[in-house]
Amino acid sequence: MSNFPQQFDKGDKKLVAISPKMREFFVKARLLTRSQIDVSSLNREDLMEFRILLQEEIDQIAAQLNKAKGNAAANGVYSDPEWYRAAETAKKIRGRYMQEVQLQLRKARKFESEYSNDLTQLDWDSFYKVMKYLQDKARRLAT
Repeated sequence: MSNFPQQFDKGDKKLVAISPKMREFFVKARLLTRSQIDVSSLNREDLMEFRILLQEEIDQIAAQLNKAKGNAAANGVYSDPEWYRAAETAKKIRGRYMQEVQLQLRKARKFESEYSNDLTQLDWDSFYKVMKYLQDKARRLAT
């Protein structure tokens, strides 16, 4: 868990690098491989959960950035440039992961819609064949 920094400080400015919820999700889903996040192996429920966590963090970072912009406009006090760049970068990275998660969800929905009817039909066909086989075997045993 020490691989996940709680936050990094720039004076009195703090940017949450990763939320505790996100950290728990990473550990549970075993998402990190060489500090890269691979969402292709996640199931649909995990993708939905990850999307919600990403959106929460994007919103939190955007709120911090908007507060810094508002403070600069109102008081002429600008935030630390390094902090601002780091926050923008964090927001962009989470946005890219959000796109990747949405792409995987779209693929999952497409797969489900294309094959759900076929799988249902396949199950009934298999059931019918098994029942016919058992019926034939019972007749042979009875005679």
